[in-house]
Amino acid sequence: MNLSVVAEGVETREQLERLREIGCDYVQGYYFAKPLPCRDFEALLQGEAPAPGLEADRERDRDGCLPGRCWL
Repeated sequence: MNLSVVAEGVETREQLERLREIGCDYVQGYYFAKPLPCRDFEALLQGEAPAPGLEADRERDRDGCLPGRCWL
């Protein structure tokens, strides 16, 4: 079928690692970022503000992830 798989609701490193093991294409969830008000999200996209409280940001180099998204 040649479909990409997106896992939503990833909250822990263990979940991320398991999804990698089973070949999930994309992931999103609180592990990467919590919901933001529109104004804060726009500032984040424009590079004017760091994303608050990102677990993935602290481990970005090891995971190869950018805040808010990860390609596996």
